[in-house]
Amino acid sequence: FPELDVVVKPLEPIHCLSFFVPRPPTVEAGWQQMAKVANAVREAIANGVLKTTGVSVDKFYGSAFLESSNYAFDRHEILLPVTEAQEDVELGSIGRLTVKEEPPAERAVTLMVSAKETSYLDSVEKVTLVRRWAAEHGYRSVDYIRFYNFRGPPDTLNPDEFLYEAQLPVTPA
Repeated sequence: FPELDVVVKPLEPIHCLSFFVPRPPTVEAGWQQMAKVANAVREAIANGVLKTTGVSVDKFYGSAFLESSNYAFDRHEILLPVTEAQEDVELGSIGRLTVKEEPPAERAVTLMVSAKETSYLDSVEKVTLVRRWAAEHGYRSVDYIRFYNFRGPPDTLNPDEFLYEAQLPVTPA
């Protein structure tokens, strides 16, 4: 088993805007969808409609996503951490963004992933290994994983510039 620099820690709640994006039929369609969402979010921030904290969170649901690097997910939710003053907002090109509290997690296996240090595909494989690491160390994962994006959409669409923390909430097995 490869060595991973994982950290097991609690996850704080997130006050955010939430919306689901449709599952794209192809990888290429997924990149096009990401660009559409990122452009709409950037425009809304520039116009003062969104009051974000400067990060975004991708939340992927589905056990198939966690078991292989093929990115087969059931649902994809985008969370935009925002200030307390933020209200629900309608963005014409992507729909309604609803304010919600993303609940905390008592325990999560986390791994910092920088596509700059490895290829983008290698970074995807590392995420797959997080779930395997958790299982081999006595944890049972839930049916979702979060990517807490420090650098990524909507700021950049270049996957070689992505920097995120993979966050896999777990419970003792």
